[in-house]
Amino acid sequence: MILLDIIRCCTLRFKSFYETTVCAGQTLMELSFFNLRHNPFVMAPAPDRLFLSRSHLRGMQEIAHGIEGHRGIIALLAPRGMGKTTLVHAYLDQRLQRNVVTIGTTGRSSTFAAILGRLCAQFNVPADGEIETTLRALRSALRRVSDTGCRVVLLIDEAEGLSAKVLEDLFLLADMEDGSGKLLTILLIGEPELDQHLKRACAQTLRIEGYRRIRIEPLRQQESIAYVQHRIAQVSGDEEAMFTPRALHRIARYAQGNPGLLNHLCNEALRTAIIEQQKPIAKPIVRAVLNDLEGRQPLSLLRWGIAALAGVLVVTGVSMGSPHIGRLWHQPDLKSIVAGLVNKVKSLPSLATPEDTPRGPETPDATAVDVDAPPIPASDLEPQMSSPSPETSLSAAETPSSLPEAPETLTTPDTVAPDTPQPPPEPPTNLIVNASLLCLTARPPGNHARDIILVDYHGKVQQRLVSDGALNLSPILSPDQRRLAYTSYREGTPSIYVRDLKSDKDERLTSPSGIALPGAWSPDGRYLALSKSEDGNSDIFLYDLKRRQMRRLTLHQGIDVSPSFAPDSERLVFTSSRSGSSQIYLTDVNGRSPERLTREGKYNAAPVWSPQGGWIAFIGRSPEQTLELYIIRDDGTKLRRVTIGGSTIEDAPAWSPDGRAILYTRVRNGIRERRIVDRDGRHDRELPGHGQVCYSPQWVAQLTH
Repeated sequence: MILLDIIRCCTLRFKSFYETTVCAGQTLMELSFFNLRHNPFVMAPAPDRLFLSRSHLRGMQEIAHGIEGHRGIIALLAPRGMGKTTLVHAYLDQRLQRNVVTIGTTGRSSTFAAILGRLCAQFNVPADGEIETTLRALRSALRRVSDTGCRVVLLIDEAEGLSAKVLEDLFLLADMEDGSGKLLTILLIGEPELDQHLKRACAQTLRIEGYRRIRIEPLRQQESIAYVQHRIAQVSGDEEAMFTPRALHRIARYAQGNPGLLNHLCNEALRTAIIEQQKPIAKPIVRAVLNDLEGRQPLSLLRWGIAALAGVLVVTGVSMGSPHIGRLWHQPDLKSIVAGLVNKVKSLPSLATPEDTPRGPETPDATAVDVDAPPIPASDLEPQMSSPSPETSLSAAETPSSLPEAPETLTTPDTVAPDTPQPPPEPPTNLIVNASLLCLTARPPGNHARDIILVDYHGKVQQRLVSDGALNLSPILSPDQRRLAYTSYREGTPSIYVRDLKSDKDERLTSPSGIALPGAWSPDGRYLALSKSEDGNSDIFLYDLKRRQMRRLTLHQGIDVSPSFAPDSERLVFTSSRSGSSQIYLTDVNGRSPERLTREGKYNAAPVWSPQGGWIAFIGRSPEQTLELYIIRDDGTKLRRVTIGGSTIEDAPAWSPDGRAILYTRVRNGIRERRIVDRDGRHDRELPGHGQVCYSPQWVAQLTH
């Protein structure tokens, strides 16, 4: 009886200890039972593990439409756990969205004065004077930023906590505008009751409709299953299924499309399976988890009592072979379970792994958005579309990398290991540039279109190649400079067109059912590489101009974008999230299984192959958390950081035709700078001609020295 009393006393304490020290994230030792590198179901936002459903893509397009369309207030509405914050940050993190200046805050207990103060601090505007004076100064600062082609977004999370008075003041703040539209977009992220608060604020400020709402709807059953499988694939080195099909279907039915609840249920099932050393996770474990969640039945209290007793036995030194212990059980299998638990208790760690510790309340990555407005690009995370052209699949789904998770940031030149080979120093390149740049440029105030132009080295417009009043994106010239590929919204939704520059006639390559973006021409002029989606996932495709046929190069659950050709017109590099983070991969025109090139850093994107071969330039996240320019050999060696600027780089880099210099765009205090740097990092200088805003610049002529 004394021993049983000890069991009862220790059970709850041991259960609490085990949950807080092991099961909150599970240690690597415990997770190795399922061959996992990390816990796939941590309750923290993870944009780099984003799962894309059809409606998720449409929701991201609607966010982009609101920001690029100069909307005043946008409300992103969904219950807790639907991944609202993850969706927004996934959009803002992408390449084309780096012309967006973001100021973030939370709605809990925020006052209008505090929100206004954060805005003013971002642009060095004094906020200690009269409110009218402060707003005038802020308007001037926002106008200067708008003139550079950047958008300012005030991001307020948990916005349902804002008071009615603060919401009314935010509507007045969002009214600031000039001839081109709203100077400030306010993106409110909140639960569904935020909609009613906003309607009341509209009534108080005499507005019929003052905001754009985006509602995130639950995942469908098959999307829920695919979401769980996607999360596991990011951290698993094992092809064996973790859940039985019946168990996974039961979890999906119960969660009713809420990604947060999916994560919680899967995490509890994983924890229970590890404790009981049972795999795969079958329906009885899931049933026990659901019973515990609904309070119908304690989740195996006896199991915790046994574990607690095992801990007592370890502390007191009582042997499992003791005859007194033997009399407590009549079933040999239960005794063997306790023996296993004794060994487990002996090796219990005291801390969860830092990687698996939850960092915030907002739940993960998969949300579905039901919207009805025309889409707009979501940048390097481009949700792409189906093509009407015949397509031949060249490769099966590639397997996610089984290598250990890469470090958070790329190695800087100062931290490269001494034995790491470095590119040889090159003589200074004193460029006297006699070249043209292919650019996107904003139209005059009042028009949100972007034209495609040629400018000279000093920023003077030489020629307008496309000037049709539509939003145009991602222009690329063919090697012979006779064709221009680009994405246009001229019909309200995006399609890829190829323009014959001699006749000015366009040929449409893709249907307007999503977003597709051209990536690169092959140097021999035969292929156009592009990224587009089918069934919600972005993949790389080739359009063969000789055969006039579209064919697929990649097929994967991850996001594949930004292709770039090697000088031999046979190999390509592209950006993919298939490893769980944005990395650079190599394939060829025959669709061979992609090979990962970058191994350091959690964000590497926008690769561009040198026209002379050998080197690939790309954008990577630095230890200072800025986006910087890096180069790497095309065999994955000799990684080198090129820029150290202290502010973020946007747009893909562009090589000079001789392969010795790289053009890039840096945003400093909201101002865009076009810069050129030698490949070895020397002679980093700003290009003249800031009177002309130039997005995504590319060289289109030779250099002279």
